[in-house]
Amino acid sequence: MSLYKAIGTITVLLVALFTVAQAVSAQGRPPTLTIYSGTIAISGAPAPDGLLIRAQVRDYISEPRPIIDSRYQFLVVHPPDDSYNKEIVTFTINEVRADEYDVFIIALPRVVKNFDLTFPTLPQPTPTATPVPPTPTKTPQVALPSAYTGEIIIAGGTTPPDSTLVARVGGYESLPAFINGNLYTGLVLDPRDLSLVGGTVEFILNGFTASNTGIYQSGTSNGEFDLIFVGIPTATPTPVPTDTPAAPTATPTATPTFTPTSVPPTETPTATPVPPTETPTPSPSPPTPTPVPPTATPVPPTTTTATPLP
Repeated sequence: MSLYKAIGTITVLLVALFTVAQAVSAQGRPPTLTIYSGTIAISGAPAPDGLLIRAQVRDYISEPRPIIDSRYQFLVVHPPDDSYNKEIVTFTINEVRADEYDVFIIALPRVVKNFDLTFPTLPQPTPTATPVPPTPTKTPQVALPSAYTGEIIIAGGTTPPDSTLVARVGGYESLPAFINGNLYTGLVLDPRDLSLVGGTVEFILNGFTASNTGIYQSGTSNGEFDLIFVGIPTATPTPVPTDTPAAPTATPTATPTFTPTSVPPTETPTATPVPPTETPTPSPSPPTPTPVPPTATPVPPTTTTATPLP
């Protein structure tokens, strides 16, 4: 039964080949072609599936056929004209040539079965050069700030005055937020480190960590992000003192103190003004008379009479 099938298959192939040959002849090509089939071994081992085999006659190269179960089938060799008559037919897999070869003969179409081929080595696929795009200049990437606002909720109390609220992610700690009563605003995380994105954000008020946490996301605004603190000591109100009447204080007896008699101040004499001295106006001096020598006048002698004593 298998023999009849084989004969039938060969008959069908020959009819098909004859039809193709007639069509080719009508186009001016030689009415001949050869079809090869067989097994393939590489370095003594069955060839792996997926490889492609081709036949070549001078510059003519056939269409490739796949290798399946270490076999190839229906490898058609059909050169363009009769100048290829009696030329060598070689078989290649990725440019590795088989040890066997054939001679192309212009005649009736041929079907060459069991044309087994052996290859010395496993052919290496020809690497296709992949164009490498130019490396773009990397722009430094940084994480963007993330802002928080909301209410501070303290179990059993209110936010102490002059409180300090900060946020912390990894080793980064933010600047203090602005606190107004129990509300906080302006709490900004800006670590600029992409490795911290997705990290846990802790909130610390006066050294106490909030019960809830956040997740650091680059470039987000988190409104109404309320923070809950438990165990923070609250300020105890200072009692207002009540006015208590003071006990009467004994008035000390005044001790008499000797008061020295004051000495009246010495009167400072007032300087009497001295009238200014009138500067005499010089009178013109009379001319000095020329001295005249005196003339001697004779004086008569005086007679003195003695008076007797009683």
